[in-house]
Amino acid sequence: MTRLPIRLRLTVVFVAVMSVVLLIIGLFLFYRTRGSLDDAINQALRARQGNLSASAQAAPLGRRDAIPPGENDAQLLTIDGKVLASRPGRPALLTPAEARRASHGPTFFERGERERLIAGPTRLHGKQAVALASSSLADRERALEGLGRALLVGGPLALLLAAGIGYATAAAALTPVEDMRRRAEGISRADVGAQVPVSAANDEIRRLGLTLNRMLVRLGASAAHERSFVANASHELRTPLATLLAELDLALRHGSSAEELRGSIRAAMADGNRLSALADDLLDVARADDPTELLRDEVDLDALLARVAEDLRHTSQAEGRTIATEPSGLVVLGDEVAIERAVRNMADNALVHGVGTVVLGAELTPEDNGARVWVRDEGTLDETLVPSRAFERFVRGRDAVGRPGAGLGLALVQAVAERHGGEATLEPRAAGGVQAALTLPGALP
Repeated sequence: MTRLPIRLRLTVVFVAVMSVVLLIIGLFLFYRTRGSLDDAINQALRARQGNLSASAQAAPLGRRDAIPPGENDAQLLTIDGKVLASRPGRPALLTPAEARRASHGPTFFERGERERLIAGPTRLHGKQAVALASSSLADRERALEGLGRALLVGGPLALLLAAGIGYATAAAALTPVEDMRRRAEGISRADVGAQVPVSAANDEIRRLGLTLNRMLVRLGASAAHERSFVANASHELRTPLATLLAELDLALRHGSSAEELRGSIRAAMADGNRLSALADDLLDVARADDPTELLRDEVDLDALLARVAEDLRHTSQAEGRTIATEPSGLVVLGDEVAIERAVRNMADNALVHGVGTVVLGAELTPEDNGARVWVRDEGTLDETLVPSRAFERFVRGRDAVGRPGAGLGLALVQAVAERHGGEATLEPRAAGGVQAALTLPGALP
């Protein structure tokens, strides 16, 4: 069954159910008809036996034929089974034992499928006797045989009709699915806005079509995002690679002294470090997009912020900047490595693009029982950079030209926030300065 097409499986199930239903209906009709015929025969026999018993009791003493005129297939017997009167003339229809049973009350007797008898007590000329009436079952058997033949012929024809109707119904019900399949088969990777047809009926197939269309929208957005990501990554990689090759070519062609060669090597190393940093950023973003299950460990935010500040202290001092932390006493559930990388990126961004003291801290968000990890500096937002776009990959403001970075730092923060079910924000502070924040749900005491 599992290898058959759905419409054939539905047809087989429909025919099987109809077979059971028709069998039950056929048996019901057959036995109900037989019961009705038996009831009619029995009722007529009771009436005839009653008339025969009354006629025998009222027969004059000298009258030998106590069977009323017009009554056929009747007998008067002694309680020992001897015939007292019979019409037509037939031998006794009851054995002595059956006659004694009938002398105690009306009793039915069957003679196969040929004849049915009813016998009961009566009195003839003052002596105890048995009055018997019989009826042929030939008409009953002919009626039941005709009904049986009709059921045996009509049942398979009804099943055949039911199979055709079931197959046609299943095919009609699955037509929208086949339309969606054909449309989906013709959708190419480049056809970003493609949609499958949706039926007008508000049923499961319509919901399937809507679900598939939403999936196609997500896949199209993912494909567009992937193309944009690859194009931007290629663009970012091309510049340092071109510079690196130019430096190496210059050293090869014109490096006449050791100092010139060392200068070329230092420039090549700087470009190599830039490429390495870009590769690390790309790898971090790819890991953040990994759909595998997120680690859920208890993360001490104060300890994490202290580590980040300590790691960046040398960089901040080299630029004449100060980096500090504010204790919060908060613990969250999440991936500690990913959260630390996101906080480090926010701090790096503040050191590269901000001014003044950089402060790292965290606070509760009472509205959703979460924690907001923030990084503040004393700079201002780039007027050409919309805060909502600051977290897109490879997006950089006009003021970032000539500064290190490829526009992936805040994108990683956004990816970490989404994986944890939180959000990332970048906004100016009312008291002055800029704040980048990572909101994480599930803060613990």
